[in-house]
Amino acid sequence: MRRVPHILGTYAVSSSGVILFLDWFVERYELNNLYTDVLLIAIVTLIPSIIMVSYFHGRPGKDEWMKTEIIGIPVNLLITFLCIFIFQI
Repeated sequence: MRRVPHILGTYAVSSSGVILFLDWFVERYELNNLYTDVLLIAIVTLIPSIIMVSYFHGRPGKDEWMKTEIIGIPVNLLITFLCIFIFQI
């Protein structure tokens, strides 16, 4: 059985914790709120990569990398960087 919902739930909970910590850190040390925005954009846009990895590697045992992952994950990272630069200009 694939563990996509379990991994996505863990990703959501841990991501919200990281965002809350960074938001507290930014407020505490009076840093630019841009850091929190960039992190939020990165977390949201990386969800397709998390789904791909958890779907193809969610079963117990060793799995080989699929062509979808080899192409999809770098494309998703490129889209993430583009979104960060486009939305923060």
